[in-house]
Amino acid sequence: MIAGIFGLIGVICGSLLAALKEWWLQRLNNKRDSAYLAARTSILLDKYVLACAEVVADDGLCYGQPDKDGYHSPQVEPPSLELQQLEVEWRSLPVQLMYEILDLPYKTEVAERSIQGVKEHVASPPDFEEFFEERQLQYAQLGLLAAELSTRLRKHARLPARLAGAWDPISYMQDAEEQITKLREQRALDEQAWLREQKELNNLI
Repeated sequence: MIAGIFGLIGVICGSLLAALKEWWLQRLNNKRDSAYLAARTSILLDKYVLACAEVVADDGLCYGQPDKDGYHSPQVEPPSLELQQLEVEWRSLPVQLMYEILDLPYKTEVAERSIQGVKEHVASPPDFEEFFEERQLQYAQLGLLAAELSTRLRKHARLPARLAGAWDPISYMQDAEEQITKLREQRALDEQAWLREQKELNNLI
């Protein structure tokens, strides 16, 4: 009976050790998958950040000049984020971070629809000012979000931070977003003041 008990203990210990070994190997694989994913994806996001900054810098002029018809026209193609080209294990990431990264192409599509809506229903030739303003704001926000996700990925995988060069696209987009936001706030205040003036004039008539 004692021999049977010792035999049962041995079987249990063997099973536990096998399970522990499998868990440890899986943990190492997940860690490697996560590090590989972070490296590949952060590089792709950094390229997207640069492309977004180029869109933000696009005012529709080529070397300061409009096109042959006197119109402002886009000089930079909007970037696409091809996450599906990455052969990585997305499930190795924390769920929230994974979702936010995979949701970025959808946010890009929503931004493009907003931009096209302004172009079709608000902006007018020859400079299409409202279109370029909306385009710059949307891609500044997308670029800043992508930069934040890239930073979080690097921290998650303990990878070195991306060092800013002589030109920092993140600061550039932050400044652009701030300027456009302030400009729109001032426009709203001016419009409210104009409406009040019109109301007062109507009351005097």
